[in-house]
Amino acid sequence: MFHSPDCSALLLTPTTALIGRSDGISAVDIKSGAAVWKAPLTEAAVSLAFANGRLVVGTLSGKVHCFRAVGKTVTVERNLNRTFDNSWLSTEAAAPGLGRVLAKVPVAKGFAVLAGIRASGFIETIIDRTKLKVIVLFQEEESVTSFRQKALSRGLYGTRLAVHRVGSATLPFTDGFAALVIHDGETFSREEVFRIGRPHGGVVWDLTKESEVQMPGLEGEGTWTHLYGNSSNTSSSGDSLVKEDLALQWFGGLGPRRMVDRHLRGSSPLYHSGILVVPGENVVMGVDAYTGEELWELDLPGSQRYSMPYDAGYMSLVDQTLAVAVRDECWMIRSNDGQLTRRLEMPNYADGHSWGYVAARDDLLFGSIQSSAASRRQPSRDAVDSDYRNAQPLSLIHISEPTRPY
Repeated sequence: MFHSPDCSALLLTPTTALIGRSDGISAVDIKSGAAVWKAPLTEAAVSLAFANGRLVVGTLSGKVHCFRAVGKTVTVERNLNRTFDNSWLSTEAAAPGLGRVLAKVPVAKGFAVLAGIRASGFIETIIDRTKLKVIVLFQEEESVTSFRQKALSRGLYGTRLAVHRVGSATLPFTDGFAALVIHDGETFSREEVFRIGRPHGGVVWDLTKESEVQMPGLEGEGTWTHLYGNSSNTSSSGDSLVKEDLALQWFGGLGPRRMVDRHLRGSSPLYHSGILVVPGENVVMGVDAYTGEELWELDLPGSQRYSMPYDAGYMSLVDQTLAVAVRDECWMIRSNDGQLTRRLEMPNYADGHSWGYVAARDDLLFGSIQSSAASRRQPSRDAVDSDYRNAQPLSLIHISEPTRPY
């Protein structure tokens, strides 16, 4: 038995525990717990692998070291990090418009597509200055192979950079997913590069014309800005685009950990201008509606409400501003990056009250004051059971004539 409070990685052999620590690695005898050896490093060891008498250690910054035993000591056999050559990459000075274009990208996270040889040279600046994942496209296999090798030698290829060969005229991507598209005006058609540009501000830059276009919103798209659709509670988004021929846009993301259990009936997500605002347990998250990328997260302590069919909507989304009731305040939050811009205090009122209803329309913000005990803020089985068995109708609909099922 052994105890190691400072442990960032762990690997077990039949007799020894190899431990990654904040300042290096050490080996401990499994049976006795006695230290066998240790080797210092300048940063935390976060990954370990052992084979053929060698211990390979990955550190926090991505450096890789290989150790081997020499007698009763352990020494660095070699450093596996390379000296990278970036002379093949274009610099921002070679593309003076790149800084201007990057400033217009509407979201901090997402995808950039670089189509063609000229566009491919900008990956260094894009990766350094943004959080975008970069997809480079070529039509020739030789270009793909050469570029991958160069990107590997530069240490760029991996989680944020992919290189593909596309031999057809049609790009193998879903519509509207790319926050940034840079193309040479020749490799792929104008229709295709605009098809994959993200609506609501996605930037398409044509290098031959040295001009960029920001994508507008979709004509006929709807919004969902309040608990029941809008400030009029129509439960209608007004969308005229959705038909029966649906296609998958993205999958994954968020997950159940921060979500309100469905039986507790939390508030619905909101949508406006390409951003989904998703409420969780005393937290709210911003999601790119076109990629599923989680853009931001903000804690809202004391804001949680359950049993929303019997409560008032406490969130409103207009343009790029989210208004949400948090105890006795209304917080104003930018929906594209989650920045808290203003906290509006509830008008003077006696203690024991909180901000109740929230609605926004045009330049007006509407609110109400309620007892702090009016909303259900603690999850419980009894609360769920009473909601489902209280015999109160959630909605009443009168149908004047029979309808046919879809």
